[in-house]
Amino acid sequence: MKPASFSPRPLSFSAQFGSIALCATGTLVGCASMADYQAASANDGTFAAYDKQFSVNPIDYPVFELAKIDSLEAPRYGVNQSHGFAGSLTPAFLSGERWQVTHNINGRYLMYAEAYDHRFCVLHASRPLPPFKKNADSMCARNFGDLQKIHVYVRRDGSVYGWQFLKNEHLAVGAEKKSWIRVEDSGDWSGQPWFKCVDRCDKLDNMK
Repeated sequence: MKPASFSPRPLSFSAQFGSIALCATGTLVGCASMADYQAASANDGTFAAYDKQFSVNPIDYPVFELAKIDSLEAPRYGVNQSHGFAGSLTPAFLSGERWQVTHNINGRYLMYAEAYDHRFCVLHASRPLPPFKKNADSMCARNFGDLQKIHVYVRRDGSVYGWQFLKNEHLAVGAEKKSWIRVEDSGDWSGQPWFKCVDRCDKLDNMK
């Protein structure tokens, strides 16, 4: 059972963009310390780490794109049915957006698409009070729109099975650069595989 006492998308307290003030006004999700997450997630296999230690060279892995259809509604995150929360929105997956493998976390592979991450950033950075809403697109383009970078867990057959939020190092400092490593799969991930290999498919063997 997933703990209900914290957000699955932990955010750091970045003074650069007034995160503390936003926490106070309720405009940022997941305003809690790393210690809070550790206490809430004890013994469930999640952990805090500097994600760079899991980085891989994308050139050694295949490239994925959405298969068969032009767009697909992406799963929400933070779904908590027992508390009546439908979860937070994510942008649809779009055909033509190329996803590259960027991390190998103990045999679990993450893929990342800059275009998708930008759309996710704009969606969420436009919600808080100005100047975020007015300048969301330009802030996201300069890596200053969101405290997290969104990735997807992927298997070699193109099946995807959860979100992973990694810290945006442009905003995090010190120990706050640690990411909370956790498969966020509370939304609907059924009907796989959603993606297909479109380039460097000879590298699929590297995803064992």
